[in-house]
Amino acid sequence: MQRKIGEIYEAIHCVSARSAWEKGVIRYADELFEAYLSNRGLSLKDFQVRIGKITEADLLRGAPSWDRYSRGGMALVSNEDICRRLCTKAVFKKKLGGQVTPSTGEDWLDQQTKALEYAAKIVLGAVNWRNDR
Repeated sequence: MQRKIGEIYEAIHCVSARSAWEKGVIRYADELFEAYLSNRGLSLKDFQVRIGKITEADLLRGAPSWDRYSRGGMALVSNEDICRRLCTKAVFKKKLGGQVTPSTGEDWLDQQTKALEYAAKIVLGAVNWRNDR
């Protein structure tokens, strides 16, 4: 059963988002879903339109992976913006607005890649959900 755009949007926002990370992931999910709609000449205003099954490739919009999506400028590009989206104000300050790496061996684009992967799973689950009852 296809879901309406409005139902999909609500399903995306029903996902638990208590931490700064989770809230940032939901923002990425919104952006991914809105970009998907825009590529099809639709918007969130078309809340009654039904959407069929979509794939990860639909959300990647031509990028071969979430890493390439992130590093290719299809999402946020500055460390500061990524840090601001995924961290609390206290962590943002501690990381000097993205000047300090998030963890050993990773950079902010790696963090964004992980957030995008999680966001994509949320969107795919919301769109492709089936009520078989």
